[in-house]
Amino acid sequence: MLTLVGKNRSRPWNKGLLVGQKKPLQPRHVWSIRVRLEISRKWRDLALFNLAIDSKLRACDLVKLRLDEVCSGGKVRDRATIVQKKTGRPVQFEITEQTRVSVEASLRTVRTTGCRYLFPSRLHARPHLSTRQYARLVHRWVDSIGLESVCYGTHSMRRTKPPRSIVKPAISARFSSFSERRHTAREQQAEAHITYRFHPRFGETVGVRRRLERGGAAFLVVHQLDGTFACLPAWMTEEAASRFEIGVEPRFPLDVLRSLRNEVDALLGFLASESKTERPENDAAIRESPAKPVPGRTTVRRTACGSKERARDGHRGAAARDRGGAGKSGKRGKRR
Repeated sequence: MLTLVGKNRSRPWNKGLLVGQKKPLQPRHVWSIRVRLEISRKWRDLALFNLAIDSKLRACDLVKLRLDEVCSGGKVRDRATIVQKKTGRPVQFEITEQTRVSVEASLRTVRTTGCRYLFPSRLHARPHLSTRQYARLVHRWVDSIGLESVCYGTHSMRRTKPPRSIVKPAISARFSSFSERRHTAREQQAEAHITYRFHPRFGETVGVRRRLERGGAAFLVVHQLDGTFACLPAWMTEEAASRFEIGVEPRFPLDVLRSLRNEVDALLGFLASESKTERPENDAAIRESPAKPVPGRTTVRRTACGSKERARDGHRGAAARDRGGAGKSGKRGKRR
């Protein structure tokens, strides 16, 4: 059967495109995108990004979120429930504290437009943001942190959020060996709430294993999502940490700068008092070696000549040695 190839044949939709499952964003990528959006004051994009990670909704359901589904009485809810367009089933998701703060910041602009959707479109013909525009925003976020946008898409946002906690199987005490037991007086299990806004796990409640103090600073050993432990500064769990901001230029109080200057001067003075100038009398004395001198070349040559004569005598016969011995004895007798 002949197949006609002409100009009217349509081009495959996946030609030149990277198809397949998209990569999820790592926690450090999420933190980088959040910081960039907050510094640039793009509150709508920040709320869209945080809600996409918290809800793990499809693009068609995320862009159609209404104000009454997320807000209640002027405040953002802790949990929201919507009906999915693809399956027709209701789904419930939790809205973290960091996401609620970003949504409240974007609501100031949304309420002035009088739109009932959380993410209104800039075009008057469309009531809400389109899925195509949402895909462009995702690629723009990925490009801003130096990643390849072809490897990521809107489905990457659904795969980004990891599970909150990892359930470990309980191990009975009778199966644990005595050698594995150690002192755990400071390891009482507790919980802490991360209030620092620029931490990747902001707004989450983490399990604290123990508390450490190093160099006058307090640290918390917390459980990670992958089962490991991490050291978290204790001030990130305080209420004052939620008011910290990232500025373009550093700003320090005058008393802090003065105390820092005093510490630097004291350190420089300490180094100057401890260091000593090198002098000639500080050099170590040169000691003579106790070994005996090596014999000169003359002794070596004499030894070599004697060994050669003995080798030549070994090649001659016994008669020659006798004649040589008789001749030598006769000469000795004449000398007498």
